[in-house]
Amino acid sequence: MKGDSANGQYPQPSPLMKFILNNRTLSLVLLREVAYKKLN
Repeated sequence: MKGDSANGQYPQPSPLMKFILNNRTLSLVLLREVAYKKLN
């Protein structure tokens, strides 16, 4: 996978994807907590 031309745009795709996934999870959790507090 290191030699794939599709991944040539990013030097380290794994850490980048982990960063995006972590931020997405945090955002979803925060939105869920806010919605839960608003409903109750």
